[in-house]
Amino acid sequence: VTGGKYRASRGTTFLGFTSTISNLGAGTIFEHVNGTVNIDASTNTNPVDLNFNAGTSSSEGALFNHVTFSFVVGSQANQRRLTGDMAVAGTLTFATGESDEVLIADASLRTIYLKGNFVMGVGTGTFGTNTNLRLMMNGTTAQTVTHSAGSFGARFEVNKTSGSDADKTVSLSTNFTINTNGSLVMTAGRLDVLTRTLDTNGPYTHNGGDVLNSGGGEILASSTFTQTGGTISRVNFDGGTATLTQSGGSITNLVFISKGFGICNGV
Repeated sequence: VTGGKYRASRGTTFLGFTSTISNLGAGTIFEHVNGTVNIDASTNTNPVDLNFNAGTSSSEGALFNHVTFSFVVGSQANQRRLTGDMAVAGTLTFATGESDEVLIADASLRTIYLKGNFVMGVGTGTFGTNTNLRLMMNGTTAQTVTHSAGSFGARFEVNKTSGSDADKTVSLSTNFTINTNGSLVMTAGRLDVLTRTLDTNGPYTHNGGDVLNSGGGEILASSTFTQTGGTISRVNFDGGTATLTQSGGSITNLVFISKGFGICNGV
């Protein structure tokens, strides 16, 4: 197969050519090892499992069940590149081997809409190198974040609008660190750090929803912070010369850590 449409069976592996995939059957496990694969959302209406090892993938808005970004020893490409949005109904897992293993988006904003849980548990690779890659937590039931390995450098956004307070909550199962290339955006819903630490080293924008520390955990902000709505239970601001701006919403407890204060507007 060198191109065109391919009707995949269960457990299909693609090895480094360009193709457009259609009509994936229910229960399919699709492994993308290298090359470029375009997954046609108009015909792929059954959520399938995707194992994305290397190369380029354009899902064109296709819905997947569980998705794993992993590393195959001997692969010619250490980047996994997204050129289209994708939606994931189940768990999104980022599991790499070496530090040069990265997931990136092309020049435009690309979004992974995640309705299940997010897991970074293996390896030293990097999920995103700038905010062109957005991970949006938008499930209709409770979701969790596990970050025990690797580096997160994308835009992490919570936008949960449906269900009870519990359904609209994203909880941290471990500490979660967003590096200086990434950002945190609260749009709707709840983000509860529980007993953990949320450490955002990139810009933090809070437009709506609630950030909680119901178990006494910490929320650390060390870059530009902007709040236009919503509520935050506690923020430890370590922004140096960064700007903290509040034009709406509320913060119950705001703590300035003694590395020098930033510029405060409306707080």
